[in-house]
Amino acid sequence: MMLTGNTIGNYFYNNTIGEYFYNNVVVDGFYSNTVFDFFQLNDVRVSIFSTDFSSDTHVYGDYNCTLFKNSSLSSRLSYYDGSDVLNITNITN
Repeated sequence: MMLTGNTIGNYFYNNTIGEYFYNNVVVDGFYSNTVFDFFQLNDVRVSIFSTDFSSDTHVYGDYNCTLFKNSSLSSRLSYYDGSDVLNITNITN
């Protein structure tokens, strides 16, 4: 497993992590999640637990994603597409 270039907060435990988990910023409270290969370039700004990212497409792309909480306290994911349009979706889309 390659875990390089990451900044990981406290309470990062009990995660199932695939190969090439790199260049991520993860705040406190990332636990009991399932993450496949090439989880990369993600800025996780919200505590996430018991989430299965196996069918997600964005967190495995070769582009930056930000996982955040909106004003209604829903966890969301944002990224810019190839036309530089900001997209916001559920964290597991």
